[in-house]
Amino acid sequence: MDTGPITNHVNFVSHRNGKFAYLTIGGANQVKVFRRSATPELVATIPAGNLPHGIWPSGDGSRVYVALENGEMAAAIDTLSNKVIANIPIGQTTQALVYITGAVLDGPGTDNLSPLATAGNTARLHLQAGSTALPGAQASVAVNSLGLLDLVQIAAEGLAPKAQYQVYLAESDHAPFATLEPPAVLRTNPDGAGIVQAIGPLKTLAAAGPSAPASSRRFLIVSDPKDPVAGSAATGIRFRAMTPFSTLAKPRRCLPARNSEKTPGRRS
Repeated sequence: MDTGPITNHVNFVSHRNGKFAYLTIGGANQVKVFRRSATPELVATIPAGNLPHGIWPSGDGSRVYVALENGEMAAAIDTLSNKVIANIPIGQTTQALVYITGAVLDGPGTDNLSPLATAGNTARLHLQAGSTALPGAQASVAVNSLGLLDLVQIAAEGLAPKAQYQVYLAESDHAPFATLEPPAVLRTNPDGAGIVQAIGPLKTLAAAGPSAPASSRRFLIVSDPKDPVAGSAATGIRFRAMTPFSTLAKPRRCLPARNSEKTPGRRS
């Protein structure tokens, strides 16, 4: 059954309206709801947030909780209305989650919790199509602080299927893009979606507010590895509107040895 790009986890809910399966579709930023039967029926498509991954229902089936891998949140979905009713901050690059009924017998349940600290130091970016050749090309990006370094994760969709793209860190968002540094390679699955990570001193990547000096601005470009200038115009995606980040540092060359590509498609 074709469910969508980067289908991640599935879980099950039963209540007065029937029996349902909830699937996280990471490449589409959606949760899909199917009525469970010999021929599953799609009954709802829920916009959930950036790269939904893990999913778990509450004990009574009234809620489903979804970990947003590029959103640093857990989305709470009401299973009767099939709408997001809350977003709960939980930290960086969240994947699997588990709901345990009755885990807290007394008190507010915050005794062993601590502030997110560095794990809450994040920025979220959005990449858009560089031309009309692939109008559906887009990506969500999470820039997560690891102290002196940063983890950047890109989840792209709408690209050519089974293709290879180069991720560039650029000084300009317009061709010829000035200096280009290649921190990662992104490969797409048969749906034209893919996920890639890179680690490096990249804080300035998100530091391009209107008042930021030009020397401290950097842009992400996803393009043809053979010709980044022509490839970005023809087939790529690039980022134009930056999100402020709390700490600024001029980026040095990324660390290619720590480049980590995730296998597109169904993931655990």
